[in-house]
Amino acid sequence: FEASLKSGVPTPEGTEEVRLPTDNLTDLLAESYGVAFIKANPSGPQKIDGENSIKAPSADMAQELINEKINAGLVIPQFSNKDIRISQDDSIKAQINYLNTINQSWLLNFKDIKTPLSQALSNFSEDQNPQGLNSYITAIGKYVDNLLATPTPSILSSLHLENLNLWKKQLSIYQSIVDLDGDPLKTILAINELQETLEQLDLLDQIMNSKLRSLSLNK
Repeated sequence: FEASLKSGVPTPEGTEEVRLPTDNLTDLLAESYGVAFIKANPSGPQKIDGENSIKAPSADMAQELINEKINAGLVIPQFSNKDIRISQDDSIKAQINYLNTINQSWLLNFKDIKTPLSQALSNFSEDQNPQGLNSYITAIGKYVDNLLATPTPSILSSLHLENLNLWKKQLSIYQSIVDLDGDPLKTILAINELQETLEQLDLLDQIMNSKLRSLSLNK
């Protein structure tokens, strides 16, 4: 696999959509604050010096609500065995073919991306230009489609699912980042999780490379 995989240079049909839940985290935060506001004023506005007055939740309460959403992180549904094509052919040849197939699929889907991920992120944060990130979203979406459609030896199904779900998470992160205006809280959470997700993909890439080398020596 290409070393640039770790730099993030990945919607399936017939399965769940590769999207974050439709609940808007920023709206949910506002709703939670509204509930706290009502609880702080169980009897409604109070008369103080002849004027209506209401009590706002404490600053600590507001911070607690924000921390609760941040600590929960992004909620991204996971693919499972029922979503992938599992083959009962666990021969060395079948495993090598599988690993080569997903490698070629990655190369095919990302070959036209010219902007490094760091530059795409910078262009969006500094100039609100989503073009670079949108190219990653498109490429990753197609790659996820290909992974779902690729017959996978049962012996590699766990590895396949881990790879698939990490790419799905990366896709969801980029979608959340470009949706800054629609859900700024989700954008913040996505940015917080990006580096760890890229590191997990890099580690998995090393594992798959090692697996391919080992199989190739024993074929």
